[in-house]
Amino acid sequence: ICIVCKKPFIYKKGENTKKICSDECRKEYLKNRSDYMTKEGKQKISINARKVVEKLGELKRSKNEKKFCELCEKYFNNVEHNKPIFNGWDADIIIHDYKIAILWNGAWHYKQISKSSSLAQIQNRDVIKMNEIKKYGYIPYIIKDMGRYNEEKITYEFEKLKIFINEINKELNLERISNLS
Repeated sequence: ICIVCKKPFIYKKGENTKKICSDECRKEYLKNRSDYMTKEGKQKISINARKVVEKLGELKRSKNEKKFCELCEKYFNNVEHNKPIFNGWDADIIIHDYKIAILWNGAWHYKQISKSSSLAQIQNRDVIKMNEIKKYGYIPYIIKDMGRYNEEKITYEFEKLKIFINEINKELNLERISNLS
């Protein structure tokens, strides 16, 4: 039975697959693949994708991200990068002292770059990752990077991060003070 049109068909090696009956159904399946997948199938793909990302590690990091990470490692005490500590999901840079998970997002997170990777799937994974980060009590901090290596961009983003952390500290101190009253 075809998983797309639900009609019975006879499998013919070389003409069709064991799941899809025709070219028309194959086109529909490829266009909306996730609609025809089981929850378990989606889970397997997610796990495999995370394993690939973990193996590629350094190769997938931009020069901007690496330099930004170096600044964080010099300035903060407890910093890691690309560790899959959020239920198997990683963050590009993790500042444990402030429970901040930095996601250095390049252009492929915002626009369709290649035909082989779906922008919708990438953005869906981003939402899942951010939810997992929050479940662990960390703050997702996104840096949008649409360009090439740029030291000014790195410095600017690092200064913005320090301001963000100072604001968090002010809020925590105000909360502590109000709890004492």
